Amino acid sequence: MAEALEKILKEKSKSEPEAFPNSSKGYYKRYASFSDYLNNEVHPFVNQAAMVLDIEKGLGFLTDHGPGHIQTVMRRAWDLLGHSSNVLSGYEVYMLLTAIHIHDAGHIRTGRKGHEKASRPLLNAQLGADSVENAFIYSIAEAHGGEVVPGDRDKLARLVPRPFASKKFNMPFLAALLRFADELADDYTRAARYVMGEGGIPHPSEVFHAYAFALKSVDVNLEAKEVQLSFYLSPDDATREFGKLESKVYLLDEILDRTFKMYHECLYCMRYFPAELQINAISVQIEFMGDSEVHQPINYRLKESGYPKLHAQHPSELCGKDLMIDGRVIDGITLKERIEKKIQEHV
Repeated sequence: MAEALEKILKEKSKSEPEAFPNSSKGYYKRYASFSDYLNNEVHPFVNQAAMVLDIEKGLGFLTDHGPGHIQTVMRRAWDLLGHSSNVLSGYEVYMLLTAIHIHDAGHIRTGRKGHEKASRPLLNAQLGADSVENAFIYSIAEAHGGEVVPGDRDKLARLVPRPFASKKFNMPFLAALLRFADELADDYTRAARYVMGEGGIPHPSEVFHAYAFALKSVDVNLEAKEVQLSFYLSPDDATREFGKLESKVYLLDEILDRTFKMYHECLYCMRYFPAELQINAISVQIEFMGDSEVHQPINYRLKESGYPKLHAQHPSELCGKDLMIDGRVIDGITLKERIEKKIQEHV
C-alpha cells in the first residue's frame, strides 16, 4: 500500500482545496513531478554514489536506499497512521511524502556521513516550491538521523507546529512519523540477496545485510499497541560471525542491539504521536530453520514495566526471563554453542 498516501494526496487536493496554501493549485502536480524525477534520476543511483564516496572510509556496501526503500517507508508510515486518511490534512500528506523522498537522497552527495543534511540543494533545485516551505520540508526530513551538535541527537524537540500561508501543519509529528517509519523499513527487501549468496558483501557491511535478510515481517499492530518483528535464521547464520565495520558480531547480538535501538526510537518518537496511534512495545520472534529442530524460538517483548529503567543497556534488562535459557542470558556465543551441540546430537 505504498501508493495509499499518494492516492490520498491526489484525492484531498481535489476534495479539500482549502486545506492547502493558495488552495490546492499545483500541489499534487508538483509532488508527482518531483517524485518522478527522484525515482528516475536520483534514488536508483544512491547506493552506487554512496559506495564510491564511502570507500575510503571503510563503510562498505549499503543496504538498499533506492526507490524500493522509499516505497517501504511510505508503507510503514501508512501502517503507523492506522490506514486512516483522517489523521493528516492533505497539506500534511504533501509535506510528509516530499520529506520521505528526500530523507536519504543526500547519500548521493556526501555518502553515509552527514547525508541527512545534504538533501537541501536537491530539494531547492527540483521541487520548485517556496523557499520557506522547502525549509520546512527539509527540517522534517533532516530530523530522521544525525546530531544537532556532537553528543545531542534530540532533533525532534527543536521542531514546533508551524503555519505556512495560514495553513497549519504538525511538524514534530510528521518528523517523528518519518523517523519511526524509516526505523521500521529495514527488512529483507533491503538486503543484496544474490550478492550475499555469492559471498560478495564486503566485511564492513556483512551484518547489516544479514540482519535485513533475516527480518521477514514487520507488522504494526495498533490494537495491541506494538510493532511485531519476525526473524528467521539458518543454523549457519546463527553460529557464524559477520563483519561489522572493523569488527565481527554474531547475528543474534546484532538483532538484540538493533531491536533495542528500535525500542529507544519508539519511546522517542511516540512523544509526538497522538494518543490513538501510540506504540509502546516491540515484540520480537526469532525462529531457526533447519532439517531438524535446531533451537526453540526466541521470543521477547521490549516494553517499559515497573519503575522506569532509564539506564538499561541491553534488552535482557527489560525482558528478564524471556532472554534467559538454562540460567544464562542468551547471546550470540551462547546460541552458537547450543546449536552446535544440538547438531552434534543428531549426527
